[in-house]
Amino acid sequence: MGGHEYRHPRVLPVTVTAVTIGGLCLVAGAGPVSASPVAVSPVAASRAAASTAATAGSAHWRIVARTNSALTTIVTPAAGSAWALGEKVGSGSGSLPAGVRWNGRRWSPVTFPNAVKGGIGCAASTSASDVWAFAGSSLFGNFASYAGALRLSGTKWVVKKTFVPAGIVSGCTVLSSTNAWVFGLAHVAPGVGTWRLKGNTWRSAKTGTFALISASEVSARDIWAMAADRLGSDDVIAHWNGRSWRSDPAFAAALPAQSATLNWGVSAINAVGAGNVWVAGQISRENSHGTFVASRFVLHLAKGKWRKVARTNPGYYLPGAVSDGHGGWWSQGTGFEFGFGTPSAKPHLLHESGGHWSRVTIAAPKGYKMQIMDAVRVPHSRAMLAIAELYNGTPTLRSVVLAHGKLP
Repeated sequence: MGGHEYRHPRVLPVTVTAVTIGGLCLVAGAGPVSASPVAVSPVAASRAAASTAATAGSAHWRIVARTNSALTTIVTPAAGSAWALGEKVGSGSGSLPAGVRWNGRRWSPVTFPNAVKGGIGCAASTSASDVWAFAGSSLFGNFASYAGALRLSGTKWVVKKTFVPAGIVSGCTVLSSTNAWVFGLAHVAPGVGTWRLKGNTWRSAKTGTFALISASEVSARDIWAMAADRLGSDDVIAHWNGRSWRSDPAFAAALPAQSATLNWGVSAINAVGAGNVWVAGQISRENSHGTFVASRFVLHLAKGKWRKVARTNPGYYLPGAVSDGHGGWWSQGTGFEFGFGTPSAKPHLLHESGGHWSRVTIAAPKGYKMQIMDAVRVPHSRAMLAIAELYNGTPTLRSVVLAHGKLP
C-alpha cells in the first residue's frame, strides 16, 4: 500500500493484466492529507514480523460496492462520505473519469464535468469542504489526453485548473484549500510535471535536477518526496522545507553504490513525523548469468541518519502503511511499496495492532484475481475502506470497494 506511492498508467493487452509500478497512493482520512501514506503515530515495538504473523480469524473485509471501471484512489472527507475514483474506457484508446460515492446510506455512480477527458489519478482532502481529485491517467500506457484539478462543491466536481500540456499524474498532496501539490512522472508516458497551488493560483513548479513522483508530508513546511534523477532513475529522496525542494544525499550514501551491475530505486515513502521517515524500494544486482535479480530494502530516517531496516523489524512494513486511526496500521506487506504488486486469488493485508502484525485474508470473488489499489481510514470510526481491481483474463474493467468494520 501507500501515498502511496505512485502509479504508472496501466498497460492493457488482450487480457487485462494491469501493470502498476511503484507504491500506492494512500490517504489517512483526517487532518492534512496527501496521496502518499500519511502517518499518525509511531508503531509499537513488535515481537514478530509480518512474515511470521498468524492469520487474524475474527476481522474480515467485505465487498460493499462494485463498478465496471478501474478504481485507483479513494478519499474519505468525513464519516459519512467516501469517493472511490478512477477511470473507464473512453473513445479510441483514451480514458474517462469514473467512480462511486458513499453518502452515509448507499453507494452511487459519480458524474464528472464533460470537459474532463481523462481518468482520475489521485485524490486527497483535508476536510469535508476541501476535497480534490486530479485527472491525468491512461489505461493503455499512452499519453494522457487530459490533466486537471477538480474540487468538490457540494456533491459536484468543478474543474479548477487544466494542466497544459497534459500528462500523467503520479501523486498529490493537499495541505489546505489554498496550498496543494500535484506531481506527475511516468516512465511509459509523459508526466504532467510538478504543480503547486498557492492561494487561488496553480503554477508549474521547477525542481532542478530531479522530477518529483509522490510525497508524504509532516506539515506544510516539512514534506518528503520520491523523485527521479535526470537519467530517469527513481533514486532520489527530496525534502521541502517551506522554501525549496532539495535532494538528500545521505539517503543514497546509506545504500550500495550504483554501477553497471547494481542499481536501485525507491517505491514508497511515509513521513511519520518530524525527522521520522520510512522508505522502501528494491535493489537490482546482476548475477553470474547476466540477469538482474531484485531484492527489497527499507531505510528509516531517525536522529538525522538513514539506517537499513531488517525484515524482522516491526517498521519494515511502514513505508507503504496507512494508519487505522487507533495506533495501528494497515499494509500490503509485499505489495506496491516494494514494486512487486500483482493480482492474487487470495489477496491479503497486514494489520498492526498492539505491537503485532497479523495477516488478514480477503476473499476475492470466485473466478477472479484481486489487486488492492488503495485504502483509507473512515474518520471518527474504526472502519476502513479499500478499493481493488478484479481480473479474470478478459479485457473488461472491474473493481470493488471493500469495507472493514462498521461504516458510520
